[in-house]
Amino acid sequence: MYHTTLTVDGMACGACVMKVTSALEKIGGINVKVDQLSKEASFDSEKDPGITNIVHALTTMDYRPHNVLIKKEDK
Repeated sequence: MYHTTLTVDGMACGACVMKVTSALEKIGGINVKVDQLSKEASFDSEKDPGITNIVHALTTMDYRPHNVLIKKEDK
């Protein structure tokens, strides 16, 4: 299992949160949490989601991800 945290700039409303959530779910995100005020997002995944995949999924929608941290967690 992997746990990923990141900062997402460019979210201005609740619809933005929904779009970011959906994009992260499409790349395998489970238990996705996105907070518009803190600009923080986190999710778990079975496979390493890859920084390139995360950046591509969000920048294509004009969001700016940074501070991406992917940790492998033993279960």
